[in-house]
Amino acid sequence: TDADVEYLWKKAYKPTQWILENDNAWLMAKLRAPKKVAVTAEKSVDSRDGAYAALIEAGVDELYKVTKDPKRVNIRNLQSLLPSSLPHELDLRKQKFPLTYQQIKIHQESVWHFRLRTLVWTVSELIRMKLPVNYSTVRLTSAVASKVFLVFSSFFEWDLESLARTGVDAEALLRSTGVSRNWEGPPVPISF
Repeated sequence: TDADVEYLWKKAYKPTQWILENDNAWLMAKLRAPKKVAVTAEKSVDSRDGAYAALIEAGVDELYKVTKDPKRVNIRNLQSLLPSSLPHELDLRKQKFPLTYQQIKIHQESVWHFRLRTLVWTVSELIRMKLPVNYSTVRLTSAVASKVFLVFSSFFEWDLESLARTGVDAEALLRSTGVSRNWEGPPVPISF
């Protein structure tokens, strides 16, 4: 760094005072030492990038299906579509796999969309099993907070009695909400 004693006095008064009193020779040697030049190797795009991006594009719809055991479509679950893991370091991932990184960013699911998808499956299953669709049964059968059920059923104006009479296709109900996969939730604050 280009630090000098003045800089150290301004930024770290007490430690500088202690070092000057107790190990002044070491500090002066450090400040006078020649600066090391950082060598950076140019990192090229990995040859698997295009294929990995295509794998994510092809497999993402399967992850978004409304199923019994929904998993949030996050970085980890998107990477499970790939034959090997991407680098853990974000900058390296962006440099070596730019197309794959872009596909991951595009297809990540918000927490609110995941809650909606899980709740839609719960509602469709309750109707299929001919159980009442209400606060109590949702609370007992779903991992989604019952407050979310109340807010969603009101926000999307679901006629639960009508849905129970006619049945419901979970995928169709999810599409009917018209929300995107990165939906930020209803405009109503919900405290958990």
